[in-house]
Amino acid sequence: MKALVVSIMALWTAAVFSQNDEIKNGEAQADTSLDSLRMESLETHAGRFAEIVRRISLKLKRYTETTPTHVLHANENYVIVIDPGHGGGWLQDKGSSAVLDGETYYERDVMWDYGVLLEQKLKALGYQNVFKTKEAAGDSTMSIFGRMKRIQNFGKDNKKEVICISLHWNNYEYKGIRGTEIYIAERKNSKSRKLAECIQGSMRQIMDIHGKGFYSQGIVERDYKLLRENPVAVLIEIGFASNEHDMRKIVFEKDNITEAMAEGVDTYAAWLEKSHLKQSQPSVDSTALAEIAKLKLLNGKLIGWGWRKSDMTKSIEKMLAQYNAIYEDPCAEKNLYLTFDNGYENGNTAPILDVLKANGVKATFFITGHYLKNNHELVARMLDEGHIVGNHSANHLSLPKLDYESTKEEVLELERMYYDLFEQKMSYFRPPSGEYSERSLAIVSSLGYRTVFWSFAYDDWDAHNLRGKQFAYNKIVKGVRDGAIILLHATSKDNADALDQAIKDLKKQGYQFKSLDEINHVSPGSSP
Repeated sequence: MKALVVSIMALWTAAVFSQNDEIKNGEAQADTSLDSLRMESLETHAGRFAEIVRRISLKLKRYTETTPTHVLHANENYVIVIDPGHGGGWLQDKGSSAVLDGETYYERDVMWDYGVLLEQKLKALGYQNVFKTKEAAGDSTMSIFGRMKRIQNFGKDNKKEVICISLHWNNYEYKGIRGTEIYIAERKNSKSRKLAECIQGSMRQIMDIHGKGFYSQGIVERDYKLLRENPVAVLIEIGFASNEHDMRKIVFEKDNITEAMAEGVDTYAAWLEKSHLKQSQPSVDSTALAEIAKLKLLNGKLIGWGWRKSDMTKSIEKMLAQYNAIYEDPCAEKNLYLTFDNGYENGNTAPILDVLKANGVKATFFITGHYLKNNHELVARMLDEGHIVGNHSANHLSLPKLDYESTKEEVLELERMYYDLFEQKMSYFRPPSGEYSERSLAIVSSLGYRTVFWSFAYDDWDAHNLRGKQFAYNKIVKGVRDGAIILLHATSKDNADALDQAIKDLKKQGYQFKSLDEINHVSPGSSP
Protein backbone atom coordinates (compact mmCIF):
# COMPACT_ATOMS: atom_id res chain seq x y z
CA MET A 1 0.00 0.00 0.00
CA LYS A 2 2.84 2.38 0.84
CA ALA A 3 4.35 1.76 -2.56
CA LEU A 4 1.04 2.64 -4.21
CA VAL A 5 0.70 5.88 -2.26
CA VAL A 6 4.29 6.86 -3.08
CA SER A 7 3.79 6.23 -6.79
CA ILE A 8 0.57 8.27 -6.87
CA MET A 9 2.13 11.16 -4.96
CA ALA A 10 5.05 11.08 -7.39
CA LEU A 11 2.59 11.56 -10.22
CA TRP A 12 0.96 14.46 -8.34
CA THR A 13 4.35 16.13 -7.78
CA ALA A 14 5.15 15.84 -11.45
CA ALA A 15 1.80 17.37 -12.32
CA VAL A 16 2.43 20.31 -9.97
CA PHE A 17 5.88 21.01 -11.40
CA SER A 18 4.48 20.74 -14.90
CA GLN A 19 1.80 23.28 -14.03
CA ASN A 20 4.41 25.60 -12.53
CA ASP A 21 6.41 25.44 -15.75
CA GLU A 22 3.33 26.33 -17.74
CA ILE A 23 2.66 29.30 -15.46
CA LYS A 24 6.25 30.53 -15.68
CA ASN A 25 6.19 30.30 -19.47
CA GLY A 26 2.93 32.21 -19.54
CA GLU A 27 4.04 34.99 -17.22
CA ALA A 28 6.16 36.63 -19.89
CA GLN A 29 3.22 36.91 -22.23
CA ALA A 30 0.25 37.18 -19.87
CA ASP A 31 -1.76 40.40 -20.08
CA THR A 32 -2.77 40.30 -16.43
CA SER A 33 -1.38 41.57 -13.16
CA LEU A 34 1.05 39.51 -11.09
CA ASP A 35 -1.41 39.34 -8.19
CA SER A 36 -4.24 37.97 -10.30
CA LEU A 37 -1.89 35.38 -11.84
CA ARG A 38 -0.83 34.18 -8.39
CA MET A 39 -4.46 33.95 -7.28
CA GLU A 40 -5.32 31.99 -10.40
CA SER A 41 -2.35 29.69 -9.80
CA LEU A 42 -3.37 29.00 -6.21
CA GLU A 43 -6.93 28.28 -7.24
CA THR A 44 -5.72 25.97 -10.01
CA HIS A 45 -3.39 24.10 -7.63
CA ALA A 46 -6.14 23.78 -5.06
CA GLY A 47 -8.50 22.31 -7.62
CA ARG A 48 -5.85 19.91 -8.93
CA PHE A 49 -4.90 18.83 -5.43
CA ALA A 50 -8.53 18.09 -4.56
CA GLU A 51 -8.86 16.00 -7.71
CA ILE A 52 -5.65 14.06 -6.94
CA VAL A 53 -6.81 13.39 -3.37
CA ARG A 54 -10.12 12.10 -4.70
CA ARG A 55 -8.33 9.79 -7.15
CA ILE A 56 -5.92 8.55 -4.47
CA SER A 57 -8.84 7.74 -2.21
CA LEU A 58 -10.58 5.81 -4.98
CA LYS A 59 -7.42 3.87 -5.88
CA LEU A 60 -6.66 3.01 -2.25
CA LYS A 61 -10.24 1.93 -1.70
CA ARG A 62 -10.21 -0.23 -4.83
CA TYR A 63 -6.80 -1.69 -3.88
CA THR A 64 -7.81 -2.59 -0.34
CA GLU A 65 -11.21 -3.91 -1.40
CA THR A 66 -9.89 -6.16 -4.20
CA THR A 67 -6.55 -7.29 -2.71
CA PRO A 68 -6.69 -10.07 -0.07
CA THR A 69 -5.56 -8.95 3.35
CA HIS A 70 -2.72 -11.51 3.49
CA VAL A 71 -1.30 -10.05 0.27
CA LEU A 72 -1.53 -6.55 1.75
CA HIS A 73 0.28 -7.84 4.85
CA ALA A 74 3.02 -9.43 2.72
CA ASN A 75 3.46 -6.27 0.66
CA GLU A 76 3.89 -4.22 3.83
CA ASN A 77 6.43 -6.55 5.44
CA TYR A 78 8.21 -8.80 2.93
CA VAL A 79 10.10 -8.95 -0.33
CA ILE A 80 10.01 -12.15 -2.37
CA VAL A 81 13.32 -12.90 -4.10
CA ILE A 82 13.41 -15.56 -6.81
CA ASP A 83 16.83 -17.10 -7.46
CA PRO A 84 17.05 -19.01 -10.79
CA GLY A 85 20.04 -21.27 -10.14
CA HIS A 86 23.43 -21.21 -11.89
CA GLY A 87 24.69 -18.90 -14.58
CA GLY A 88 27.58 -16.68 -13.52
CA GLY A 89 30.86 -16.38 -11.71
CA TRP A 90 34.27 -17.78 -12.51
CA LEU A 91 32.83 -21.11 -13.73
CA GLN A 92 30.31 -19.54 -16.17
CA ASP A 93 28.11 -22.30 -14.85
CA LYS A 94 25.28 -23.70 -16.97
CA GLY A 95 24.33 -26.25 -14.32
CA SER A 96 23.71 -29.82 -15.41
CA SER A 97 22.36 -30.76 -18.83
CA ALA A 98 19.70 -33.18 -19.99
CA VAL A 99 18.67 -34.48 -23.40
CA LEU A 100 15.00 -34.90 -24.29
CA ASP A 101 13.79 -35.88 -27.75
CA GLY A 102 17.23 -35.11 -29.18
CA GLU A 103 17.40 -31.58 -27.74
CA THR A 104 19.87 -30.56 -25.03
CA TYR A 105 18.57 -28.44 -22.16
CA TYR A 106 20.70 -26.65 -19.56
CA GLU A 107 19.55 -26.17 -16.00
CA ARG A 108 20.57 -22.49 -16.03
CA ASP A 109 18.33 -21.66 -19.00
CA VAL A 110 15.30 -23.68 -17.92
CA MET A 111 15.39 -22.30 -14.38
CA TRP A 112 15.54 -18.76 -15.77
CA ASP A 113 12.28 -19.48 -17.61
CA TYR A 114 10.79 -20.70 -14.34
CA GLY A 115 11.97 -17.59 -12.51
CA VAL A 116 10.36 -15.27 -15.07
CA LEU A 117 7.07 -17.17 -14.98
CA LEU A 118 6.96 -17.36 -11.18
CA GLU A 119 7.58 -13.62 -10.90
CA GLN A 120 4.71 -12.93 -13.31
CA LYS A 121 2.31 -15.21 -11.46
CA LEU A 122 3.12 -13.75 -8.05
CA LYS A 123 2.62 -10.21 -9.33
CA ALA A 124 -0.68 -11.27 -10.90
CA LEU A 125 -1.78 -12.35 -7.40
CA GLY A 126 -1.05 -8.83 -6.14
CA TYR A 127 2.44 -9.27 -4.68
CA GLN A 128 4.33 -6.06 -5.41
CA ASN A 129 7.81 -6.66 -3.99
CA VAL A 130 8.98 -9.51 -6.22
CA PHE A 131 12.56 -9.54 -7.53
CA LYS A 132 14.98 -11.88 -9.30
CA THR A 133 18.66 -12.28 -8.47
CA LYS A 134 19.71 -12.08 -12.13
CA GLU A 135 18.87 -9.93 -15.13
CA ALA A 136 19.26 -12.75 -17.64
CA ALA A 137 19.79 -16.52 -17.71
CA GLY A 138 23.52 -16.31 -18.39
CA ASP A 139 24.20 -13.21 -16.31
CA SER A 140 27.99 -13.58 -15.98
CA THR A 141 28.15 -11.03 -13.17
CA MET A 142 26.01 -13.10 -10.82
CA SER A 143 27.92 -15.95 -9.18
CA ILE A 144 26.26 -17.69 -6.25
CA PHE A 145 28.07 -15.23 -3.96
CA GLY A 146 26.88 -12.24 -5.96
CA ARG A 147 23.33 -13.55 -5.93
CA MET A 148 23.52 -14.06 -2.17
CA LYS A 149 24.57 -10.44 -1.67
CA ARG A 150 21.80 -9.26 -3.94
CA ILE A 151 19.18 -11.26 -2.02
CA GLN A 152 20.22 -9.60 1.22
CA ASN A 153 20.35 -6.15 -0.39
CA PHE A 154 16.77 -6.47 -1.63
CA GLY A 155 15.73 -6.83 2.01
CA LYS A 156 17.93 -3.99 3.29
CA ASP A 157 17.01 -1.55 0.52
CA ASN A 158 13.29 -2.12 1.00
CA LYS A 159 13.53 -2.41 4.81
CA LYS A 160 11.60 -5.66 4.71
CA GLU A 161 12.17 -9.32 5.52
CA VAL A 162 13.20 -11.58 2.66
CA ILE A 163 11.40 -14.69 1.44
CA CYS A 164 13.89 -16.47 -0.85
CA ILE A 165 12.96 -19.14 -3.41
CA SER A 166 15.86 -20.76 -5.28
CA LEU A 167 15.02 -22.84 -8.36
CA HIS A 168 16.93 -25.90 -9.60
CA TRP A 169 16.44 -29.32 -11.09
CA ASN A 170 17.83 -32.51 -9.65
CA ASN A 171 20.04 -35.24 -11.11
CA TYR A 172 20.84 -38.73 -9.99
CA GLU A 173 22.81 -41.60 -11.50
CA TYR A 174 19.84 -43.99 -11.10
CA LYS A 175 17.36 -42.84 -13.74
CA GLY A 176 14.37 -44.37 -11.96
CA ILE A 177 14.50 -41.72 -9.21
CA ARG A 178 11.96 -38.93 -9.69
CA GLY A 179 9.93 -36.30 -7.88
CA THR A 180 10.25 -32.93 -6.18
CA GLU A 181 12.62 -32.23 -3.28
CA ILE A 182 12.68 -29.01 -1.29
CA TYR A 183 15.75 -28.09 0.76
CA ILE A 184 15.74 -25.95 3.91
CA ALA A 185 18.34 -25.00 6.53
CA GLU A 186 19.16 -27.43 9.33
CA ARG A 187 18.68 -25.01 12.23
CA LYS A 188 16.05 -22.38 13.15
CA ASN A 189 14.10 -23.49 10.14
CA SER A 190 10.45 -23.41 11.26
CA LYS A 191 9.59 -20.53 8.90
CA SER A 192 11.34 -22.15 5.98
CA ARG A 193 9.80 -25.55 6.70
CA LYS A 194 6.32 -24.02 6.66
CA LEU A 195 7.05 -22.37 3.29
CA ALA A 196 8.37 -25.69 1.95
CA GLU A 197 5.26 -27.50 3.17
CA CYS A 198 2.96 -24.95 1.51
CA ILE A 199 4.80 -25.11 -1.84
CA GLN A 200 5.03 -28.87 -1.69
CA GLY A 201 1.31 -29.12 -0.98
CA SER A 202 0.48 -27.24 -4.18
CA MET A 203 3.10 -29.01 -6.31
CA ARG A 204 1.75 -32.44 -5.32
CA GLN A 205 -1.01 -31.87 -7.87
CA ILE A 206 1.57 -32.10 -10.67
CA MET A 207 4.83 -33.63 -9.41
CA ASP A 208 5.58 -36.73 -7.37
CA ILE A 209 7.30 -36.15 -4.02
CA HIS A 210 10.68 -37.83 -3.93
CA GLY A 211 12.12 -40.01 -1.23
CA LYS A 212 12.14 -42.73 1.36
CA GLY A 213 13.25 -42.77 4.97
CA PHE A 214 14.49 -39.29 5.85
CA TYR A 215 13.14 -38.14 2.51
CA SER A 216 9.61 -39.47 3.02
CA GLN A 217 8.28 -35.93 3.34
CA GLY A 218 10.30 -34.62 0.39
CA ILE A 219 11.82 -31.89 2.59
CA VAL A 220 15.57 -32.17 3.18
CA GLU A 221 17.66 -30.22 5.68
CA ARG A 222 21.01 -28.92 4.43
CA ASP A 223 22.97 -25.87 5.57
CA TYR A 224 23.91 -24.55 2.15
CA LYS A 225 24.99 -20.91 2.22
CA LEU A 226 21.80 -19.63 0.58
CA LEU A 227 19.65 -21.48 3.12
CA ARG A 228 21.59 -20.83 6.30
CA GLU A 229 22.07 -17.08 5.68
CA ASN A 230 18.43 -16.28 4.88
CA PRO A 231 15.87 -16.74 7.69
CA VAL A 232 13.13 -17.77 5.24
CA ALA A 233 14.52 -19.67 2.26
CA VAL A 234 13.77 -22.78 0.24
CA LEU A 235 15.70 -24.44 -2.56
CA ILE A 236 13.26 -26.23 -4.84
CA GLU A 237 14.58 -29.15 -6.88
CA ILE A 238 11.61 -29.23 -9.23
CA GLY A 239 12.25 -32.74 -10.50
CA PHE A 240 14.96 -35.09 -11.75
CA ALA A 241 16.28 -34.15 -15.17
CA SER A 242 17.83 -37.63 -15.26
CA ASN A 243 14.32 -39.13 -15.28
CA GLU A 244 12.41 -38.81 -18.57
CA HIS A 245 9.00 -38.65 -16.85
CA ASP A 246 10.11 -35.71 -14.71
CA MET A 247 12.01 -34.02 -17.53
CA ARG A 248 8.94 -33.95 -19.76
CA LYS A 249 7.01 -32.22 -17.02
CA ILE A 250 9.86 -29.79 -16.33
CA VAL A 251 10.05 -28.79 -20.01
CA PHE A 252 6.40 -28.89 -21.06
CA GLU A 253 4.49 -28.01 -17.88
CA LYS A 254 6.32 -24.87 -16.77
CA ASP A 255 3.12 -22.86 -16.61
CA ASN A 256 1.30 -25.38 -14.41
CA ILE A 257 4.29 -25.95 -12.14
CA THR A 258 4.96 -22.24 -11.57
CA GLU A 259 1.23 -21.73 -10.98
CA ALA A 260 1.42 -24.36 -8.23
CA MET A 261 4.52 -22.69 -6.74
CA ALA A 262 2.75 -19.33 -6.67
CA GLU A 263 -0.26 -20.92 -4.98
CA GLY A 264 2.08 -22.36 -2.35
CA VAL A 265 3.65 -18.96 -1.69
CA ASP A 266 0.16 -17.45 -1.45
CA THR A 267 -0.86 -20.08 1.10
CA TYR A 268 2.27 -19.30 3.09
CA ALA A 269 1.48 -15.56 3.02
CA ALA A 270 -1.97 -16.29 4.44
CA TRP A 271 -0.33 -18.25 7.25
CA LEU A 272 2.09 -15.38 7.86
CA GLU A 273 -0.74 -12.90 8.28
CA LYS A 274 -2.54 -15.16 10.70
CA SER A 275 0.41 -16.10 12.88
CA HIS A 276 2.83 -13.18 12.44
CA LEU A 277 5.31 -15.88 13.48
CA LYS A 278 5.42 -14.49 17.01
CA GLN A 279 4.21 -17.58 18.81
CA SER A 280 4.98 -20.16 16.14
CA GLN A 281 6.56 -23.39 17.35
CA PRO A 282 9.22 -25.18 15.31
CA SER A 283 7.58 -27.88 13.24
CA VAL A 284 8.91 -31.38 13.82
CA ASP A 285 9.35 -34.11 11.22
CA SER A 286 8.29 -37.10 13.31
CA THR A 287 9.34 -39.54 10.58
CA ALA A 288 12.88 -38.17 10.60
CA LEU A 289 13.06 -38.39 14.40
CA ALA A 290 12.01 -42.03 14.27
CA GLU A 291 14.63 -42.76 11.60
CA ILE A 292 17.35 -41.11 13.69
CA ALA A 293 16.39 -43.17 16.73
CA LYS A 294 16.73 -46.37 14.68
CA LEU A 295 20.11 -45.33 13.30
CA LYS A 296 21.53 -44.67 16.75
CA LEU A 297 20.69 -48.23 17.80
CA LEU A 298 22.55 -49.92 14.94
CA ASN A 299 25.83 -51.78 15.46
CA GLY A 300 28.76 -49.36 15.54
CA LYS A 301 31.54 -51.96 15.55
CA LEU A 302 34.45 -50.89 13.33
CA ILE A 303 35.09 -53.05 10.25
CA GLY A 304 38.15 -52.59 8.05
CA TRP A 305 37.50 -52.94 4.32
CA GLY A 306 38.94 -56.13 2.85
CA TRP A 307 38.51 -55.98 -0.90
CA ARG A 308 39.60 -59.45 -1.96
CA LYS A 309 36.87 -61.87 -3.03
CA SER A 310 37.80 -64.17 -0.15
CA ASP A 311 37.00 -61.34 2.29
CA MET A 312 33.39 -61.03 1.10
CA THR A 313 31.27 -62.99 3.57
CA LYS A 314 27.53 -63.37 3.06
CA SER A 315 26.81 -61.09 6.01
CA ILE A 316 29.01 -58.32 4.57
CA GLU A 317 27.46 -58.68 1.12
CA LYS A 318 24.01 -58.45 2.68
CA MET A 319 24.96 -55.33 4.68
CA LEU A 320 26.38 -53.62 1.60
CA ALA A 321 23.23 -54.34 -0.39
CA GLN A 322 20.98 -53.13 2.43
CA TYR A 323 22.71 -49.75 2.62
CA ASN A 324 23.34 -49.30 -1.10
CA ALA A 325 27.13 -49.70 -0.94
CA ILE A 326 29.26 -51.09 -3.79
CA TYR A 327 32.80 -52.28 -4.38
CA GLU A 328 32.57 -53.62 -7.95
CA ASP A 329 30.23 -53.83 -10.91
CA PRO A 330 28.08 -56.90 -10.17
CA CYS A 331 27.62 -57.51 -13.91
CA ALA A 332 31.32 -58.50 -14.02
CA GLU A 333 31.76 -57.54 -17.67
CA LYS A 334 35.03 -56.12 -19.01
CA ASN A 335 34.30 -52.74 -17.45
CA LEU A 336 36.63 -50.79 -15.19
CA TYR A 337 35.83 -47.84 -12.93
CA LEU A 338 38.73 -45.53 -12.14
CA THR A 339 38.62 -43.62 -8.83
CA PHE A 340 41.15 -41.43 -7.03
CA ASP A 341 41.37 -40.39 -3.39
CA ASN A 342 42.53 -36.77 -3.01
CA GLY A 343 43.35 -35.86 0.58
CA TYR A 344 45.94 -33.26 -0.30
CA GLU A 345 47.71 -32.00 -3.43
CA ASN A 346 51.35 -32.44 -4.36
CA GLY A 347 51.32 -31.62 -8.05
CA ASN A 348 50.15 -34.91 -9.59
CA THR A 349 46.43 -34.27 -10.13
CA ALA A 350 46.86 -31.93 -13.11
CA PRO A 351 49.01 -34.48 -15.02
CA ILE A 352 46.47 -37.19 -14.17
CA LEU A 353 43.68 -35.01 -15.56
CA ASP A 354 45.76 -34.45 -18.71
CA VAL A 355 46.10 -38.22 -19.21
CA LEU A 356 42.40 -38.86 -18.62
CA LYS A 357 41.44 -36.17 -21.12
CA ALA A 358 43.84 -37.48 -23.76
CA ASN A 359 42.42 -40.99 -23.40
CA GLY A 360 38.76 -40.02 -23.16
CA VAL A 361 38.36 -41.59 -19.70
CA LYS A 362 36.03 -40.27 -17.00
CA ALA A 363 36.99 -40.90 -13.36
CA THR A 364 35.72 -40.13 -9.87
CA PHE A 365 37.80 -38.02 -7.48
CA PHE A 366 36.99 -38.41 -3.78
CA ILE A 367 38.07 -35.19 -2.07
CA THR A 368 38.34 -34.05 1.55
CA GLY A 369 37.51 -30.68 3.05
CA HIS A 370 41.20 -29.80 3.20
CA TYR A 371 41.59 -30.56 -0.50
CA LEU A 372 38.61 -28.44 -1.52
CA LYS A 373 39.70 -25.44 0.54
CA ASN A 374 43.15 -25.39 -1.01
CA ASN A 375 42.52 -26.65 -4.55
CA HIS A 376 39.11 -25.47 -5.71
CA GLU A 377 40.53 -24.58 -9.16
CA LEU A 378 41.52 -28.22 -9.71
CA VAL A 379 38.10 -29.37 -8.49
CA ALA A 380 36.50 -26.93 -10.95
CA ARG A 381 38.61 -28.49 -13.70
CA MET A 382 37.45 -31.99 -12.69
CA LEU A 383 33.85 -30.88 -13.09
CA ASP A 384 34.46 -28.98 -16.28
CA GLU A 385 36.04 -32.06 -17.90
CA GLY A 386 33.13 -34.32 -16.96
CA HIS A 387 34.50 -36.21 -13.96
CA ILE A 388 32.55 -37.02 -10.82
CA VAL A 389 33.59 -35.40 -7.54
CA GLY A 390 32.84 -37.60 -4.53
CA ASN A 391 32.76 -37.01 -0.79
CA HIS A 392 35.71 -38.38 1.23
CA SER A 393 34.58 -36.56 4.41
CA ALA A 394 35.45 -33.13 5.77
CA ASN A 395 38.36 -34.15 8.01
CA HIS A 396 39.17 -37.76 7.06
CA LEU A 397 38.01 -39.15 10.39
CA SER A 398 37.04 -42.77 11.04
CA LEU A 399 33.22 -42.70 11.00
CA PRO A 400 32.65 -45.77 13.22
CA LYS A 401 34.46 -43.93 16.03
CA LEU A 402 31.99 -41.02 15.87
CA ASP A 403 28.47 -40.63 17.26
CA TYR A 404 25.45 -40.00 15.03
CA GLU A 405 25.68 -36.20 15.03
CA SER A 406 29.44 -36.15 14.37
CA THR A 407 29.17 -38.72 11.59
CA LYS A 408 26.46 -36.70 9.89
CA GLU A 409 28.46 -33.48 10.23
CA GLU A 410 31.61 -35.11 8.85
CA VAL A 411 29.69 -35.86 5.64
CA LEU A 412 27.58 -32.71 5.38
CA GLU A 413 30.31 -30.19 6.24
CA LEU A 414 32.13 -31.04 3.01
CA GLU A 415 28.88 -31.15 1.05
CA ARG A 416 28.03 -27.61 2.22
CA MET A 417 31.45 -26.29 1.19
CA TYR A 418 31.16 -27.96 -2.20
CA TYR A 419 27.61 -26.75 -2.88
CA ASP A 420 28.45 -23.20 -1.86
CA LEU A 421 31.19 -23.16 -4.51
CA PHE A 422 29.60 -25.10 -7.36
CA GLU A 423 25.83 -25.29 -6.71
CA GLN A 424 26.01 -29.07 -7.09
CA LYS A 425 25.34 -31.86 -4.64
CA MET A 426 27.46 -34.95 -4.08
CA SER A 427 26.15 -38.51 -4.60
CA TYR A 428 29.05 -40.83 -3.72
CA PHE A 429 30.90 -41.31 -0.44
CA ARG A 430 34.14 -43.15 0.25
CA PRO A 431 34.84 -44.01 3.92
CA PRO A 432 38.18 -42.65 5.17
CA SER A 433 40.74 -45.45 5.50
CA GLY A 434 38.04 -47.89 4.38
CA GLU A 435 36.70 -48.09 7.95
CA TYR A 436 32.97 -48.55 8.37
CA SER A 437 30.25 -50.02 10.55
CA GLU A 438 26.63 -50.92 9.97
CA ARG A 439 25.66 -47.64 11.64
CA SER A 440 27.99 -45.49 9.53
CA LEU A 441 26.79 -47.15 6.31
CA ALA A 442 23.19 -46.53 7.34
CA ILE A 443 23.80 -42.87 8.24
CA VAL A 444 25.58 -42.18 4.95
CA SER A 445 22.76 -43.88 3.02
CA SER A 446 20.14 -41.87 4.95
CA LEU A 447 21.85 -38.68 3.73
CA GLY A 448 21.29 -39.72 0.12
CA TYR A 449 24.75 -41.11 -0.64
CA ARG A 450 25.96 -44.34 -2.16
CA THR A 451 29.06 -45.66 -0.38
CA VAL A 452 31.81 -46.69 -2.81
CA PHE A 453 34.53 -49.11 -1.68
CA TRP A 454 36.93 -50.73 -4.16
CA SER A 455 37.98 -54.08 -5.59
CA PHE A 456 41.53 -53.11 -6.50
CA ALA A 457 44.10 -51.01 -4.62
CA TYR A 458 47.70 -51.16 -3.55
CA ASP A 459 49.92 -49.34 -1.04
CA ASP A 460 50.37 -46.16 -3.09
CA TRP A 461 49.32 -43.61 -0.48
CA ASP A 462 52.82 -42.77 0.80
CA ALA A 463 54.08 -40.09 -1.58
CA HIS A 464 57.63 -40.56 -0.27
CA ASN A 465 57.76 -44.30 -0.97
CA LEU A 466 58.29 -44.10 -4.72
CA ARG A 467 59.06 -47.36 -6.54
CA GLY A 468 58.89 -46.19 -10.12
CA LYS A 469 56.54 -46.03 -13.07
CA GLN A 470 56.96 -49.72 -13.98
CA PHE A 471 56.08 -50.88 -10.48
CA ALA A 472 52.80 -48.93 -10.55
CA TYR A 473 52.05 -50.08 -14.11
CA ASN A 474 52.48 -53.75 -13.18
CA LYS A 475 50.32 -53.38 -10.07
CA ILE A 476 47.47 -51.81 -12.01
CA VAL A 477 47.49 -53.89 -15.20
CA LYS A 478 48.02 -57.22 -13.47
CA GLY A 479 45.76 -56.51 -10.50
CA VAL A 480 42.44 -55.52 -12.06
CA ARG A 481 39.58 -57.89 -12.84
CA ASP A 482 36.28 -57.61 -14.70
CA GLY A 483 34.00 -55.02 -13.10
CA ALA A 484 36.72 -53.68 -10.81
CA ILE A 485 36.44 -50.33 -9.05
CA ILE A 486 40.06 -49.17 -9.00
CA LEU A 487 41.34 -47.04 -6.13
CA LEU A 488 44.46 -44.98 -6.78
CA HIS A 489 45.87 -42.12 -4.73
CA ALA A 490 46.48 -38.96 -6.74
CA THR A 491 49.44 -38.12 -4.49
CA SER A 492 51.51 -40.89 -6.10
CA LYS A 493 53.86 -39.73 -8.85
CA ASP A 494 54.27 -43.38 -9.82
CA ASN A 495 50.55 -43.53 -10.61
CA ALA A 496 50.65 -40.30 -12.59
CA ASP A 497 53.60 -41.55 -14.66
CA ALA A 498 52.17 -45.05 -15.29
CA LEU A 499 48.53 -44.12 -15.91
CA ASP A 500 48.69 -43.33 -19.65
CA GLN A 501 50.30 -46.63 -20.67
CA ALA A 502 48.13 -48.61 -18.22
CA ILE A 503 44.92 -47.19 -19.72
CA LYS A 504 46.09 -47.82 -23.31
CA ASP A 505 47.14 -51.43 -22.61
CA LEU A 506 43.99 -52.28 -20.64
CA LYS A 507 41.92 -50.97 -23.55
CA LYS A 508 43.88 -53.27 -25.86
CA GLN A 509 42.84 -56.16 -23.60
CA GLY A 510 39.20 -55.28 -24.29
CA TYR A 511 38.47 -53.30 -21.13
CA GLN A 512 36.23 -50.23 -21.19
CA PHE A 513 36.62 -47.43 -18.66
CA LYS A 514 33.21 -46.30 -17.41
CA SER A 515 31.76 -43.83 -14.95
CA LEU A 516 30.33 -44.88 -11.59
CA ASP A 517 27.04 -43.49 -12.86
CA GLU A 518 26.88 -46.42 -15.28
CA ILE A 519 26.85 -49.12 -12.59
CA ASN A 520 23.39 -50.56 -11.96
CA HIS A 521 21.87 -48.45 -9.18
CA VAL A 522 19.08 -48.65 -6.66
CA SER A 523 17.43 -45.88 -4.70
CA PRO A 524 19.33 -44.65 -1.61
CA GLY A 525 18.29 -46.42 1.57
CA SER A 526 16.56 -49.32 -0.16
CA SER A 527 17.57 -52.82 -1.08
CA PRO A 528 18.21 -53.86 -4.68
